[in-house]
Amino acid sequence: MLIPMDGYAMKTKLESRIDTIFNLYFAAPDAAPRHVSVLHLARRDAAQCFGYDPNTYSVSKNPKPIEDGRQILWPGAMTLFAGVDLLGKHFAGTDAEQTPAGTTPTDQWRYSSGGRLKKFIEIYLTNKADEIETLYQLRCALDHSFALWARRRSNNIVYSFTLDRSGAGTLLKIKTDANGDKDAIVFLYDLHSMFEKAVLAFEPDYRRQLENSAPAQKQFEDLVDRYGFIGIATASTFGW
Repeated sequence: MLIPMDGYAMKTKLESRIDTIFNLYFAAPDAAPRHVSVLHLARRDAAQCFGYDPNTYSVSKNPKPIEDGRQILWPGAMTLFAGVDLLGKHFAGTDAEQTPAGTTPTDQWRYSSGGRLKKFIEIYLTNKADEIETLYQLRCALDHSFALWARRRSNNIVYSFTLDRSGAGTLLKIKTDANGDKDAIVFLYDLHSMFEKAVLAFEPDYRRQLENSAPAQKQFEDLVDRYGFIGIATASTFGW
């Protein structure tokens, strides 16, 4: 649901109401907005899964996780991919799963969740084709099967994953055997850091797109109406 709010100054030439919603939607994990966006909550939950204090976390501060043994890295990784999926919808300007007639081949990625996720990864995380596909297969393994194994449908290549909790300064490493099957190690803390940096890079790009396109602003409003702000309350609040 769209929530026009007061108290947030307009920073750009975006129409005031859309500017307000945009700023709330991309509120940083350590911010305390009056209304919580799905993206804001995903970023806070991911930070907490990785052992950071979400009330103070900022990737720009190069923070260290709290070493209290309460990290829950598997759900944290799943949350990161959910966040990429969400951002991919905004990057594409649509959440449609059917390709409209007349769509050019270069735009067909917009009309599938996998296509959107891969394209966002390509632009904001890594442009290496093997790494893009491997991260997509990890997302499928985690989110669809709660597992670390996947088979690519188009060519039956098998992906086996190891998740590493140490920081390595790199996103992942891949080995390919004689059959073409892949063994990959994914460095989760680097994945989390790169996700946060991707959000920070995408936000100004997205703002410029909205500033220069009325249709893009309408697409943003439509997406926020479906994937915008969230509230958690007791069932009785809603009359149950």
